[in-house]
Amino acid sequence: MGRPRDFWMLWMHGRYVSLAVMVAIISLQALPSFGAAGGIPQESKISIMADRLEFDHQAERIRGEGKIQVDFADLSFTCGEIDFSIPSRILWARKGVQLFPGRGWQLESDSLRLDVTSNLFRVQNSRILVEPSYYFTAETIEQVSPREIIATHAVYTACDPNDPVWKISFSRGEVDIGRSAMLRNITFRIKDTPVFYFPYFWFPINQEKAPGFLIPDFGRSSELGSFVQNYFYLPLCDWTDLGFPIDYFEKRGVGAGLEYRYCLTRSDFGRLRAYGIYDRQKGQRRAEATLQVQQRVASHTRAVAEVNALSDDDYYRDFRQEIGQRYNQSLESRAFAETSTDPWQVEVSADQATYLYEGPNIYYRRMPQVSFSTKLRSYAHFPLFMQWESSWADLEISDSQSKSLMKTQRVDLSPKIFTPIQRRLYTLTPWLGCRKTLYFQTDRQKEARNIFGGGLSLTGPRFCRSFPGRLDHTLYPQLDLVYETLDWDRSQQTGADRETVVFGLDQLDRLGENRQLSLSLINWVWEKEPTAEEKKEKGEPANRSSSSRQGQPWLSLILRQKYGFRKSCSAKDQQIWISQGRIDRSEGVEAGFKDFELEASSYPFPPDRSGGMMSHFDLTYNYDVEAGQNRLLDLRWSFGSLQDFFDLGWRYSQLEKIGDGGRIIQDQSISLLQANVQSALPLWVLPPSRWVGKVSISYDLESGSVVENQYSLICRGSCWSARLTHIQRFDGQRWNFTIGLESLGELGF
Repeated sequence: MGRPRDFWMLWMHGRYVSLAVMVAIISLQALPSFGAAGGIPQESKISIMADRLEFDHQAERIRGEGKIQVDFADLSFTCGEIDFSIPSRILWARKGVQLFPGRGWQLESDSLRLDVTSNLFRVQNSRILVEPSYYFTAETIEQVSPREIIATHAVYTACDPNDPVWKISFSRGEVDIGRSAMLRNITFRIKDTPVFYFPYFWFPINQEKAPGFLIPDFGRSSELGSFVQNYFYLPLCDWTDLGFPIDYFEKRGVGAGLEYRYCLTRSDFGRLRAYGIYDRQKGQRRAEATLQVQQRVASHTRAVAEVNALSDDDYYRDFRQEIGQRYNQSLESRAFAETSTDPWQVEVSADQATYLYEGPNIYYRRMPQVSFSTKLRSYAHFPLFMQWESSWADLEISDSQSKSLMKTQRVDLSPKIFTPIQRRLYTLTPWLGCRKTLYFQTDRQKEARNIFGGGLSLTGPRFCRSFPGRLDHTLYPQLDLVYETLDWDRSQQTGADRETVVFGLDQLDRLGENRQLSLSLINWVWEKEPTAEEKKEKGEPANRSSSSRQGQPWLSLILRQKYGFRKSCSAKDQQIWISQGRIDRSEGVEAGFKDFELEASSYPFPPDRSGGMMSHFDLTYNYDVEAGQNRLLDLRWSFGSLQDFFDLGWRYSQLEKIGDGGRIIQDQSISLLQANVQSALPLWVLPPSRWVGKVSISYDLESGSVVENQYSLICRGSCWSARLTHIQRFDGQRWNFTIGLESLGELGF
């Protein structure tokens, strides 16, 4: 939001047609580019090139015939005959005058009269073409003063100008440049049949920011009744403004709000919006508030915040006209700040998510999370580095009755020193460090875990070889030896030692300029942990490891193995990734799980904006090895252009929920078949705008019923839109019609 979008400015940038009658005014305002109020200096040189050119010394006139081109100042045109009087500085051009006042514009006329001194002009029987296919004709277009243009007997159409299906005409139009325009006797015809008639039409075309009401939205909804949404815009200066939304809903009441925005630089801007309404239908006050801020405090410090608040969970569903926001499943707020001063780096973040769905809501909060870390620092001339990391996090999950399902605070302190020894083929890094973690939970007393350990990391030797055809092959092993001792303060006893050996072998092949093949050949971990009896003696929870590997070395995949292939070029990006791994759950869950995941996609890169066809494919599959069941399968295929496409998808997912004690348990499975169709509709009998039809259906294969379907007819202009939507869900249906201004532009700085 910001600088209001003036219609003529949007047309000058070649956007789609919004209101057809505006094209006449825009065509007129293009002409002052060679007859501007500022004037062309008397000493401006005029260049005339013609097949035949003669000069009358007595009358001081220049005449030319044949193929003629005239250039002076910013004006360039061609014609078949020219007559220029030097004393009066009046230029006449006749016989096929062609001008090119701007990019995407072309003007033809029978004659042109230009007063070079005052820069006043008149064209007869003019024909203006605005790309790609908008035509405007007028009997006369004349600039009578530096700020006023008059056009007579003008016609506009986007069809074949020789046989238009529809056209809009007016008898006289007066334009006050940069201020307002007035049209008389406006008639809209289909073929030669008049459809409607306006005797008088006035509208502002001010280029600068100005206070006033923007174009209102109006429509009718089965839940809101008839409604009108107004917006009063008040610019304070170039970088800040105020807005006052004022709405009337037939069934709900009158709503009002305040919106403030500022934009100092590209990285310093903010927006505050507050809106409220007394809902007569529900008999309660309802409101929303939004705060968005991004600020660079100093060259090394920045802060970002986005806060959203609602009076109730159904606010979006009742008052938002955008379908995507009406059925938001969550309301999220976040804040983030970081500062970096040598050698420290501090990050502070907080976020909150409220899940909005039928039934008891779940609130997720992590407020705040603070992290301290240092950049790598060397001491003296010896390659000895120290790194310090610490963090504090507060996590809470509760239901709509404020009943806490899980609440944990954790503090980490982790200093570490290491010295890398780099050679041409390998890197050897011995390290020594400790980690202290404090846990504070509502259902347990304070616990502390101390880890002291050291290790040796070896990367290499690297084996690199190049082959013909731009094929580069790199093979590099990684070996980590770790020894740790654990101590749990809860029992004041020393914990058991733990040895870990990690070995990995990775391969990277670059197949030419835009293809690469990445393979994780081996990635194993060998770890020896204390037995259950040892853990019980030392105070460590016994359920932190599965019984199959207690007290003995075990082999498993560490984190994730990933095998992938990627082909990227100017036309398409194709990726295939196969991965498997072990995921350990958070505290309080007995065991993790092993999974297998496949990801594949193929899509145009960059997207084709030329109107050509494209095909997009996505596949995601995740299999729980230990449970022996599918966790996620998502197939989606799209075909078409950016305006016309067909999208079909099938999604199967195993939902999870948080039960008593914070344990994650299986809830239910969902199998949805989703289809989306969007098409630009060629409605030739209506004014030229972007007409789009959309259909979206979600079918639940488990219950055998349609969960939701939507049917929409959308018409978009350069800065306005009209939308008719029918939505049917399992809990009811609604009709909605809206027309009005789509957006308010952007702030300048």
